[in-house]
Amino acid sequence: MAFLVMARALREALYLAAFPIETLPYITAAVAVLSIPAVATFARLLAVHPPKRVLVSLLAVLAFGLIALQPFRAGGLLGAYRATGIIAFYL
Repeated sequence: MAFLVMARALREALYLAAFPIETLPYITAAVAVLSIPAVATFARLLAVHPPKRVLVSLLAVLAFGLIALQPFRAGGLLGAYRATGIIAFYL
């Protein structure tokens, strides 16, 4: 459980390094709104497929997402759009 606290702190630190603190409630609200269909989809997948298959697929999607965000890092191919990458990572 401690890794979740650390991951959230890292996510917010990356966000606040690029954006003013006044915008944090808006991005947090966006996460809450986007999590509703994500949870519904996850529940639907668990009802149809075995949990191991769903979790392995979720791990693959998350890994692909992190790889897709690599060009947005500082010094990356799309480093000029770093703020976009930070928002995508936060969401």
